[in-house]
Amino acid sequence: MFDGLPEACFSVLPGEGQLIYIKRGEMGYWHSNWDTGDPEQNRKLADYHNEKSGVTKVQEEAMLIGSMFGWDVLGADPKSYNPPAQGINAGYAITRRTTIGQIEIVLGERISAPDKYVTWRRTPAHEKNGKAEYYWGHYFSTKDAAIADYSGRIAEENRNSQDHTEAKARVAAKKRTEPER
Repeated sequence: MFDGLPEACFSVLPGEGQLIYIKRGEMGYWHSNWDTGDPEQNRKLADYHNEKSGVTKVQEEAMLIGSMFGWDVLGADPKSYNPPAQGINAGYAITRRTTIGQIEIVLGERISAPDKYVTWRRTPAHEKNGKAEYYWGHYFSTKDAAIADYSGRIAEENRNSQDHTEAKARVAAKKRTEPER
């Protein structure tokens, strides 16, 4: 029932923004003495202390659900969250990925970095030694900006892929119509 959950973590009370402390297996939560009265600052404090303790976002969410709705509900199991982080690159957890043809676009998140979000490009077919190689990183301080860039990179790659497919079709059609020499 508690597989993958930490002993305790910090979180922010939904809707109110108060800094709270949650203990695994116990219903409810405790108001933290470190509460600043500012929801944004409280979120930063929770992220800082959780990261320092090795608590992931998924674990925090599962702890919050468990403390409010019971530890036997699906939401209290961190393994039930989809998608979990899909790897780590340069300290950033890969949270989203989209593949277009031979190219992959990813979105990463690292709470402790000045630029908390990044999008990268990856070409799995050209990698050696089985290690993912990300390149052309675009870094952002806000999640909204990173998601907009992620979506834009996907759209651009779709256009490039479509242009490439159309060019190949034109070459093939031209070869079929040219007489042999």
